[in-house]
Amino acid sequence: MINKKVSKSAGLLGLALFFLGLMVYPAMAKEWNQYLNGPQHRSYINITGPQSEPELKWQYEITGEPGNPVIADDGTIYVSSVKNYFGDAEAKNISDLHLYAFDNNGHLKFDKLLLTMTSNNDVFFNASPFKLAIGNNGEIFAISYDPNNQKAYLYSFNASGSINWEKTYDNVSLSSEPVISTGNTIYVTAATNQIYAINGKDGTEYWNTDIGGGYLYGCTLSNDEKVIYAGNEWGTVSALNAASGDIVWSISNMHTNRTPVVASDGSLLIANHYYSGLYILNPVTGAMLWPAELKLGRSLGGEPAVNENNQAIALEWTDSKVSSYNISNGQQNWEVSELGTPYRSPIVDTKDNVYFGAQSAHLYALNASGQLLWQKSINSSDDDYRSITSNLIMDQEGRIYFAAYNNYNGKSYFVCYAAGRSDTPVESVETPVFNPVGGSYTTVQQVTISSATNGATIRYTTDGTEPTDNSNIYTAPIQVNNSLTIKAKASKEGMNDSATASASYSININTDPDSIILSNHWSTGAAFDFTKGEAFSFWTGNPDQYSDDLELVGTSANPSLRGNLIDMGSSTLDQLITPPASGYADEIPAISGHAYWAKVGEHYYKFLITHIDLTLDTNGNVTCMTFKYQRYSALPVGDYQLWEKKLTVKPDHVFTITLNQDVDPLSFSQNIYVKTVLGQAVITSPHQAQNNKIVIMPHPDGYLPGDYFLYIEKGVRSTSNCNLKKAIKMSFTVIP
Repeated sequence: MINKKVSKSAGLLGLALFFLGLMVYPAMAKEWNQYLNGPQHRSYINITGPQSEPELKWQYEITGEPGNPVIADDGTIYVSSVKNYFGDAEAKNISDLHLYAFDNNGHLKFDKLLLTMTSNNDVFFNASPFKLAIGNNGEIFAISYDPNNQKAYLYSFNASGSINWEKTYDNVSLSSEPVISTGNTIYVTAATNQIYAINGKDGTEYWNTDIGGGYLYGCTLSNDEKVIYAGNEWGTVSALNAASGDIVWSISNMHTNRTPVVASDGSLLIANHYYSGLYILNPVTGAMLWPAELKLGRSLGGEPAVNENNQAIALEWTDSKVSSYNISNGQQNWEVSELGTPYRSPIVDTKDNVYFGAQSAHLYALNASGQLLWQKSINSSDDDYRSITSNLIMDQEGRIYFAAYNNYNGKSYFVCYAAGRSDTPVESVETPVFNPVGGSYTTVQQVTISSATNGATIRYTTDGTEPTDNSNIYTAPIQVNNSLTIKAKASKEGMNDSATASASYSININTDPDSIILSNHWSTGAAFDFTKGEAFSFWTGNPDQYSDDLELVGTSANPSLRGNLIDMGSSTLDQLITPPASGYADEIPAISGHAYWAKVGEHYYKFLITHIDLTLDTNGNVTCMTFKYQRYSALPVGDYQLWEKKLTVKPDHVFTITLNQDVDPLSFSQNIYVKTVLGQAVITSPHQAQNNKIVIMPHPDGYLPGDYFLYIEKGVRSTSNCNLKKAIKMSFTVIP
């Protein structure tokens, strides 16, 4: 028994809605502008589709996992994809979301990287492609959810892929394809049981309603667009007032993992995967009109389609059959079996022909009686094995578009099939290949990039961003001496650009976390800034005003260092106690195992070369060196608990430190002191103990203006003779 709960306001309002649903029909969009072609999701197109076996017209390799495509009224086809991969040192995982635009002849209008999601979580959840719909003014609405940072994105793009507006939600997992009304209102569901109504013009939220239950898979508008329907896998199906978000009725036990479909007579179709049935509901009350039992199957391959004669076409993928049901009485019209595991949602045309894909890598077409019109393998060669990875869509010329994945080479394609002789497909440049491939290495790598397309120009980036026409052109191997991500794209006149290739390299030459790798300055423009503790390259500009303190130059026969330096011979850093006052030179030999002093302004640094890679780089120079360094200071060096800096204090400021036990003032001597940043001790008045508080007294005449450090060593004891677990260090600045 299916339990039903009807709201108090459902009676009169529902009756009016029912007759409106029977009599009012929405205007048909010119093209397949949203999921399942329209806000009622009937997958119906008002043309006659291909009557004979179609041919491959064109294909384009796309990056990553594709989503469901849509078509704008000008014939532009849009499809999104997402590439999830291991990132560089700054982000463990990255998801890049692309948007592609094609004309119907396969010419690429653009490929834009519209959103990059990054995550440092140890557990990485793959993001999904944008879910797309075309608005009534030609704008593109796109929805995505970042599962690692629990953030949802809703965008409006113009026809060139530029952002009109964007909206984000924290901790809201927008989950469905957007539904667009004729008034350009966007309806979208979330896994958090909610339905949102949003102004398509500026992203303003009209309302959101929680219908309860579990994950919502999508929503659907009634024929008159006054009611919106949604259901979840926990059993709840609800009807809401589309203008206000108020619940009109709600029923249970309708466990669905599909988007509801509204038939041409207004009836509501629900795929109930728990009871293995296709149910037809009264749109006014939610009462069940009839069930079409899926006798042996457990679920539909996708949402059913509804043809012009009000018949539901269901792909019952688990039982490998296609069935037609009369929506008015629930009777089965016909059933066809053994068609290669039909999957996803079918398309129906004006002649009640049915078009669908199957997991057997075939396209099929049936006539209105269920007889086979044609079948077509989507494998392009004997070495090819493809699977359909998106819903099929059809344009007004009868062309069929979808995304496919090649299980042999791991590539994704967006393809077009059409009846008649195949035009010469617009070829795409072959995707660049990296050698060596991305991964973890213990030595510096010389990475080459190539494309199998002769004469192709390869542009690349090394910061993980998408290559553009302004990116570097590849001409010689790229030296990789630290962890980074290289992305490359190839182009050639008269051909579509290649898909973007990406490779991430993790370089771990040694296990010492303090070691620095410095490339040859002559080959890479590299230099090291001791103050900032970072290597940089002059060839990429110097916007952060790095200081050129240390360079490696020369060939493998004569590697040299440049800076203000002095060689202390074979030594360790601990053996270098005090820097010499003189004897520094601006260029000296670089010798592995030698320790050096560097003078930078008024400061001194000591560094030790642990390794020199004498392998010749592409310019015949020594490749790089590995070193570690320390800044010289007369201040104590140790494992201190660093406290937040007191930005400014007065000369007579008294610090009060509160501990968790009473303190022994006899332990203060030699264990509590103040020093300048240059390491000079500061005389202070005797410090005091007040139970569990230490009162730090200033200089008798007050501190002089300047920067200081306060130290509390582990020798400080409690009255119960317990020492501090960790020493304390705090910096502060004194102003007059």
